[in-house]
Amino acid sequence: MILIIEEKTPEEYQEKMVEIFQEVKRVLKPEGGLVLDPFMGAGTTGLMARKLKRKYLGIELNPVYLAMAEKRIKKTQEILLI
Repeated sequence: MILIIEEKTPEEYQEKMVEIFQEVKRVLKPEGGLVLDPFMGAGTTGLMARKLKRKYLGIELNPVYLAMAEKRIKKTQEILLI
């Protein structure tokens, strides 16, 4: 698989990540497994891990991106709990 990165908004990246995760979901650890993201940025991998019922450990040094990721993942968690 070749991934071409272009200038996109976080939402556009998320759409592409959804496609990628659907493609590789079968090779991830089984449901309940752990996904490690050492460069989590805005948290798209964490969102997809939650949706695929995987545990998630993200690492981000930039406090701006960390706050953004925490907000997005928390919002998704609340939606999944409803």
